[in-house]
Amino acid sequence: MEYGRVQRGLLGVQITDMNAVLAEQLDLQINQGVLITRVNKGSAADEVHMQAGDVITQINAKPVATVSELQEWVARNRPGKEIEVKFLRGGDTHTIKATLKDNEGREEMVREEVITRFNGLTVEDVEMQELAKLNLEGGVRATSVMEGKWKEAGIKEGFIIAFIDRVPVDNVADLNRILEYKRGGILIEGYFNGEKKTYGLDW
Repeated sequence: MEYGRVQRGLLGVQITDMNAVLAEQLDLQINQGVLITRVNKGSAADEVHMQAGDVITQINAKPVATVSELQEWVARNRPGKEIEVKFLRGGDTHTIKATLKDNEGREEMVREEVITRFNGLTVEDVEMQELAKLNLEGGVRATSVMEGKWKEAGIKEGFIIAFIDRVPVDNVADLNRILEYKRGGILIEGYFNGEKKTYGLDW
């Protein structure tokens, strides 16, 4: 909500569940935990010198017996958060603190840039009072329509975009996310001067 997208912290390792067969192969006296099979270069794990063959047993003092448990405990933290990792290496127990990163290797949270202009169409969020009159929970208003595909489709200044391909458009940030993955023709539904309108647009 604060930054415009989900941002989870990553340890930066490839992992698999520990079992009796792997324990025997690695000569370890443990058959529960999460085995690291690879450490990604430049990752949080790499910076604290974790290695392939290490077996993670705890995250922030919480026992982890499976990959899903480890992923759950790590994913609760955002990039830049420091977590405590307990692991086994060659029979010895180690505890380190690792600062998590995002999937692009950054430790800081990144605020999503919200675009308000799309190929000649400029938009803004619609006030709640106006949405209530139209019985809508969200929408964006066209404040300017320059020459281009939006104008050719028939959209005018003041038109409120409520749906794209039947998907509700809550606000400008939501419109950004929806249009980012659209290809080809799209169906636009909304209101102009209180009347419902539908347009087709080649995106």
